[in-house]
Amino acid sequence: MGLAHRRPGEAAPDEESLARSLRVLHDDVVEVVEALRSAGLVRLLEGGGLVPGRPEDRITLLDVRRAVLGPAPARAVAALDVVERILAGIERDGAKALQGMTLQQLCSQAEARPDQAPEPVDRVVEGGRAEGA
Repeated sequence: MGLAHRRPGEAAPDEESLARSLRVLHDDVVEVVEALRSAGLVRLLEGGGLVPGRPEDRITLLDVRRAVLGPAPARAVAALDVVERILAGIERDGAKALQGMTLQQLCSQAEARPDQAPEPVDRVVEGGRAEGA
């Protein structure tokens, strides 16, 4: 979680400490942080360190995905074959699931169970539909 998942009084992480804690290359963190900053999802503090750019309950995982990866590809519905229709459905359902999870919810799950991965919002099943959707 890095930026959002810190305790009161903890210093805001910088790119280098994020790279170390996530065990990824510093250049990769720089690239992602720049995309998040451009989208207004992360801001740099005057004294250094990165924090969420708006309240955590107003940042969805879809916001993060779109900032980092860009929008899902547009597909002309009439020209779609079966595989393309399935992929379009999965992308649509995935976007819906990501829109339903905020950074605040993700952090709450991580705090409740720090040794486990967060619960999935929805699980995609055969046919490109998400359970519970």
